[in-house]
Amino acid sequence: MLRDPRNPKLDCLLFFLFIPLLIIMIFLLVQKYPQLIFSLALNYQDPTPLSLIASSYTHVSVGHIVKNLLGYYITILLIFTLRNDRMKFYINMCLIFVVLPVVLSTLSVIYHPLSGYGMGLSGICAGLMGYLLYSVYDFVKREWKISLNNCFVYFVCIFNLLILSLTYHWLKVTVVLSILTIVNVYFSKDGIQHILRRIARNYECCKNSHNSKFRDFLELEAFLLMFIYLFGISLSLFPINIVSAEGMVTNIFVHYIGYIFGIFVPLLIVEHVYSRTMGRY
Repeated sequence: MLRDPRNPKLDCLLFFLFIPLLIIMIFLLVQKYPQLIFSLALNYQDPTPLSLIASSYTHVSVGHIVKNLLGYYITILLIFTLRNDRMKFYINMCLIFVVLPVVLSTLSVIYHPLSGYGMGLSGICAGLMGYLLYSVYDFVKREWKISLNNCFVYFVCIFNLLILSLTYHWLKVTVVLSILTIVNVYFSKDGIQHILRRIARNYECCKNSHNSKFRDFLELEAFLLMFIYLFGISLSLFPINIVSAEGMVTNIFVHYIGYIFGIFVPLLIVEHVYSRTMGRY
């Protein structure tokens, strides 16, 4: 059953209802019992095992939780339109929702400790945004039968990091990333051309045929949205003003690690291990 490509009701309830409700419940508990924040949020100078994971699901302001849940819903909806193998999907989701928070908190404490407390779903959202890129790559290869190499993933990833370097005026990093972007575009140019042709063909079919399949229309709309989203991710993950109007500091280090984790753990680790494991049966 776990290899069923459809979206069972259980999956929708879990990702669209249960997880958001859990986050909202934690938020309401913190509002009612403010002292809980000291147990759930990450104290960079004195972390606890509970805070290593709970901090990623903790919020203290309405604006903070609404922004993160909006990003979560958009990204998980796009991921759901592309997924195929439920077993592999659940493996990756367990890594993002359980392992990634611990990784983010641990690396933040060791390499990028801030003053005060760290919290919020944005690190997990960054991981899901990275996983969306992997999902697009996997979908194009599997469903559209377009030969894509890993350079396509590297290109989109590096392009977003290039936007990051331009945002924060990292000149030397910008030069290096610009060169890497050009190199990866060159090595993935055939795949990119095939993707653009497929999108253009779907558009022409939808425009010229009154009886075009709804699936073709949905596929076109979803892909256009996804490509805009993929290349605009850096604008939401790495804002120019890292301090919000509410005084919340955006930890771009966490966003960076989450984004990279969401791309390369599924692409380079899960894909390899899963294919070898399933190949034995």
